[in-house]
This record gives sequence, C-alpha cells and structure tokens, in this order.
Amino acid sequence: MLHRKATAAITAILLVIGLAIVAVASDPRPQPAHAASAVNDKLVPLQGAWWGDYVSSNPADVGPRETLSGRKFDIVHFYEDTSGTFPSTAQANLGNGGRWLFFNIQPRIFGGSSLCWADIAAGSQDTWLTNEANALAAYGQPLFLSFSHEPEGNDGAACDPANGIYGTPAQFISAFRHVHDLMAPLAPKVVWVLNYANPSSSVATSFYPGDAYLDWIAWDPYNWYNCGGHNDPWIQLSDKMAGFYGWAQTNHPSKPLMLAEYGSHQPSGTTPSKGQWFRDAAAQVPTTRPAVKAYVYFDRTGTSGDCQWSVDSSTDSLNGWKAMGADPYFNQPHTTPPITYVGAGKATSGTDVSSIQAVNPAGVLPTDLVLLDLFHSGPDSATVSVPAGCTQVPGSPVKASYGQTWRFVETNVDAATAAPLVTFSTAHRVMAVTYAFRYASGIGPSASTADPVIDTDPTPVPSTLRTAGQLLVVGDGERVAAPPNPTVTPGAGFTERTETSTTQTSFGGGTLELATKPVTTTGTAGGELFQSSVAARDMLIVTALNPSR
Repeated sequence: MLHRKATAAITAILLVIGLAIVAVASDPRPQPAHAASAVNDKLVPLQGAWWGDYVSSNPADVGPRETLSGRKFDIVHFYEDTSGTFPSTAQANLGNGGRWLFFNIQPRIFGGSSLCWADIAAGSQDTWLTNEANALAAYGQPLFLSFSHEPEGNDGAACDPANGIYGTPAQFISAFRHVHDLMAPLAPKVVWVLNYANPSSSVATSFYPGDAYLDWIAWDPYNWYNCGGHNDPWIQLSDKMAGFYGWAQTNHPSKPLMLAEYGSHQPSGTTPSKGQWFRDAAAQVPTTRPAVKAYVYFDRTGTSGDCQWSVDSSTDSLNGWKAMGADPYFNQPHTTPPITYVGAGKATSGTDVSSIQAVNPAGVLPTDLVLLDLFHSGPDSATVSVPAGCTQVPGSPVKASYGQTWRFVETNVDAATAAPLVTFSTAHRVMAVTYAFRYASGIGPSASTADPVIDTDPTPVPSTLRTAGQLLVVGDGERVAAPPNPTVTPGAGFTERTETSTTQTSFGGGTLELATKPVTTTGTAGGELFQSSVAARDMLIVTALNPSR
C-alpha cells in the first residue's frame, strides 16, 4: 500500500523574532510553571554557584583585586557596624556594576562597645534599623544581608559587651527575628542570610531562628592547617564542608547554602599546594556539594596572626584561585538571557508498534521547558494516551490524509528522570522527539494547519503567529510517496540556524524522519516557512514560547 512506502518528515523549527508575545489562540488551561530565570528573587542562580570575595572595608580595593583575579566578582562582602547607614556611594557603584552586595551587620560600634542581643530584640536599635532599611530600599537593588555573623562564637550565659559576648542562643533568635520583622517590610528586596561559623549540629539547631526568617544558610569553613594555634591535617574544601552541609541538607533542604567566608592557609613549602586546593574545590563541589550556591572567599591581605589567607599568598595560590574563578560552574549570568535551545532527545520505531519510549535531551534541567512531538505514520485517526507529566498544546493533534502529529509540553523534566512512555491506539511506525528550551516561562498562543494535497507548495506560518517579538517552535510534518527524503528549507523571512537534530528509520523503501531545525525570523511579511524539495503532504503545529521576565 502507498502508506507502507511513504516517507514522512517532521521538522521542529525555532523562530526567533524578538521578545513580545501576541495574545491570540491562547490556551485557557493552567500552564506548567517553569523557574526559568537565570537567577530567582532570592538571588539563587539557576545553575552553578556565585563566586565572591571579601577584600577589605574599602570598596576601592575591589577593582584591583578583580584585576588580579582575572574576572569580576559575583558577590562583594562588607562588614558594617551600627554607626551609620549603608551602602555608601562607592558600594552602590559596585552593586550597580553587576555585582551582588553582601552586608553583615555587626551588633557593635567598630572600635567601641558591643550591643546585647536582648536589648536589640527589645527595640534599642529600632531607629537605626529603620533608617538602615530605608537606605537599603533606596538603593533599589537586591542584596544579601546577615545579622551578627558567627553567633555561636559570641554567646554566653549573659551578655558581656566588654568581652564581646552578646547573649544566649535564645536571645540571638529573638534579636534576629526582630531585626528581620522590622526591616523586611521596609526593604523587600533584601535577601536574608543566617551566617554561622562552622558549628556542630546541636549548636546550629540552638541558634536557628526558623525558616520564615531567612532565605539562605551560610557558614565559614577554613583549612587552618598549622596556623592560628591549629595543628590540623591539610583538608580539602569539600571535606571541610561535610559536617555542616549534612546538617543543613537534613534539616533545611529547601534553603540554598553559602560559604560567607572560607579560606586556606598558605603552607611554607610547595606541598601541600594551596593552588591545587582551589583547583580541587572547583572539581569536587559541583557534585559533592550542589546545594552550595555561593562561595565568598575571605581574602584578607597580609596575615591574620600567623595565617595567610589571601589568594595571592603565593604564585601557586593565585594561579589556582584564578583557575577556580574561570571554571564555568562559577560563571553564572546575573540577568536572564534570551530563550536558549538546549537540545533534543530522539526515539523511533523501525516496525509497527503501539507504544514508544521517549528520550530526554542531554543536560536538561528540571526548570527547562520541554516539548514532546509525536508522529504516527498511519492513515487512520489514531489516538494517543496523554503521557504522565504532560499537557497537550492547543491545535494538537494535526492530521493530513496520511500521518498525524501531536505536541505536548512536559513539566519537571531532568536528565535523571525517565522520559514518558507514549501509547497509541493503533500500531504503526511512530516517532518521538523531545526538545528543551532554557529561560522560557511557559507556552503562549498555538495554532495548527494541514495541507492534504501532495505538492511542493510552501507551508505558511499562521498569520496570528507571525508578529515581531515571538519565539516560535514549529513542527512540520512532510510525508512523501517514495524516497528520496524531502529537503525542507525555510521560506522568505527565516534564516536557518546551526542547531539541528534528526532521527530516521527506513522501511519498505521509504524513510521516516523527525527533526529539530531552528531558524531565525528576519521579517514578518509572508510567513512562508517550508519549501519541500519533493511533493509532500504537510502538517503544521506552531507554538509560541513565553520568555522570562
């Protein structure tokens, strides 16, 4: 029969026209949500981790340190007392220059007296806290803020300002909650950080204010080695993080983690190597400590007692530090890029089947938007079971006299999750292609059309989906009566891009093909998308993707 010797081709096309989306043919059903931004409102990067530095109290020292490091810092860390408000103009300029500011409020006056947590909780600093919250709101940018870092090193049975003892764990909790509750409504863009030293699990629990009062959990692990009164074995950063990391992941798994400080002493000889310590950290932490989303080095120049923490304590150290900073894991965007095509996963049957196991694209993240296109090559009107975790798009399926195409959008897909098993009502040659997009917040309008006539006429993109600003994913079914395979080229107004993925199978002298072929739209007039090299029937599904805001 004719359909046994047919050639079918489905081509999925990306059309990048800009950023506006037209509100036509919208799907009234709830759409799956995608955490599509490169960084969310709590300053958590979608991938990898931030790379930061504490340089000094002087913002002017940051630039030279970045030059030394070979790149801009993601986070710059400052410690502030309660004598004045921040950020200063110089600090704000750093933040406005593409860095996240991180301020640590110390409950004392530098060079003067300390404050009691109990007094702060009772309102003794409310005027200053209000003024500071207003200053942070006036800055207008998201930033990190912590109160009374490393509290477990400053607690006692009673507050003793002369000796830097601020109070008990319960008093710290009351003070932290009070500071948060007063400042958070006035400065809503502040991201709250609880900053420990490196406590035991029981001590960490005793100082925890509660999930509602903080966004990140931070701590300060150090490789002391033989400085600061220590005589410790040399320890890798990932290993030094293990104890506290386990507590945080067990008790507060929803909270992103940060190293608000970390460092390594400089050995006197060439071994062990501080430079290799940085390189090993970059190699190990992406897999061993994935919940840590920010690394802020304590880069105090010179010595702290007999400890040499600075990144340029030796040439070896500096080279390792720069290698860590160049690692892609620590180079994440601060703003969301345009929608990015991630890749495709391909599955096809060489015989008549009634089900097929889809394949996820390599490297897909749970936050990516994944479209699943299905092709059934038979002449009958088949039906398909809605795969688990999928929502059918408007206009799907589309059918010519031979062949039928469906499109679904998948939710919560990642490389470790099995792609769906798709079941059809009748057996035939079938195909499934998944293709993933990063930084898309969902689907917009969708439309479909079919041309049952076997001809070489180009297939037009529906006019309602040809507005400047749309990013479209176009699935086109091309079905020919015999080999060779059709060569499908974009029509006027579309420039083919380099990404492509194709899956094929041969049968009865013909070939079945399902492909992803992105193109960029160069104009909105006409909208002729496909020109097949051989006579074919056409099936077209067009879906707009919404960019992140």
